[in-house]
Amino acid sequence: MAWGTRLLFMAAIVMVAELTWDRPFYVGAVDATRYHRVASEISQLLAAGNFQQVFPHLAGEYLEHTDNYGVPFVLGFVYTFTGSSVIVAKVFMTLMGAGTAFFSYKTAKLITDESTARLAGILIAFFPLSLFYSSVILKEEFVVFLSMVGIFLLTKSVVKGRIKLWELAVLISSVSILFLFRTAAGALMVSLVVGIYFMNRIKGSVLISLSMSTIIILGFFYFIDAFGEVDYYVERVSGVFDYSEARIRSIAQENTMASIVGIPTFVVLSFIAPFPSMVYLPLGNPST
Repeated sequence: MAWGTRLLFMAAIVMVAELTWDRPFYVGAVDATRYHRVASEISQLLAAGNFQQVFPHLAGEYLEHTDNYGVPFVLGFVYTFTGSSVIVAKVFMTLMGAGTAFFSYKTAKLITDESTARLAGILIAFFPLSLFYSSVILKEEFVVFLSMVGIFLLTKSVVKGRIKLWELAVLISSVSILFLFRTAAGALMVSLVVGIYFMNRIKGSVLISLSMSTIIILGFFYFIDAFGEVDYYVERVSGVFDYSEARIRSIAQENTMASIVGIPTFVVLSFIAPFPSMVYLPLGNPST
């Protein structure tokens, strides 16, 4: 259901875009068109065997913004085997969206009953924003999918009291790869994984739990160090609060609705409208 719905939604977006501005991207797409172009160039490098030029090319396109590398890097590999097609990229995105619904169901099943787990999967399968972001070429679906994979494996290891070696490798990889898409999401997942293992005893042992946390931290740093970007990510994470404050001020200036309507309105609209103010709405002095 999740994949079929996303395929239909994707087809609708493509049809509207083609009729509106003769392009298969969603109307007004900017980031998506650039991701597609860079991914096509990456696929050409890979097909020619020029693997050492991939990351220099990404650095030339996005400069120091390493968390923009992920989409063209992954799609570059996809295009190498399928050809540079916008439709192929969108189908790949719908598969990830369906995977997100699947792992949501599997995670819920670990901690609750079958009917509740099915409901969780269905909610994700038909959630409007999820349908949109898993039908276009943007980084959001990558972030959600990788996070869901990590959360599933983390939950499974805590519930079962054990984790297999390949599951640990996938957990570390999914959390680390997040940094190629969204630095804040990667930092949050690292904190979540380490925090959960600190608070839960694997096989009833504090030592095993601490060892797991240490292994994941070391594995994570080894992974991102392979890209030579440890200093960049540390700087990005340490500056997140300054960035968020600047972003909030920008939203308050540009989005006059934020100062006119109240929280209940935004809560209702959050199901259908991708407002950036949904995440944080400054209310001024709490005493007022």
